Amino acid sequence: MNQLMAHKVQLNFNWCGKSGWKGTSQTPKRAFGGMRLAKTTTRAILKNPLTKVSEAEVQKHIMIWLRNAGDRNGGRKRREARNTFCATTVEDTVAEESD
Repeated sequence: MNQLMAHKVQLNFNWCGKSGWKGTSQTPKRAFGGMRLAKTTTRAILKNPLTKVSEAEVQKHIMIWLRNAGDRNGGRKRREARNTFCATTVEDTVAEESD
């Protein structure tokens, strides 16, 4: 799938096109499931004689792949660094206020 979509494009899609996880996303994502690319990719995988999977399994794996797009290309490290910085800032503020 990385060959089909650039990382910045991956971030804008999920299977159904709804908002991000539990509505935390600021902008709604586009639906990949209804696109011709999704149908073509699914069909290609199903036609491959080396793969013995159902259409539902292919779709499930594409959903997972799209869901984890934010963690690729250093996204997880950036998020962890930001959360660590925020936690450190809060701890420093609490320590200063208690002094």
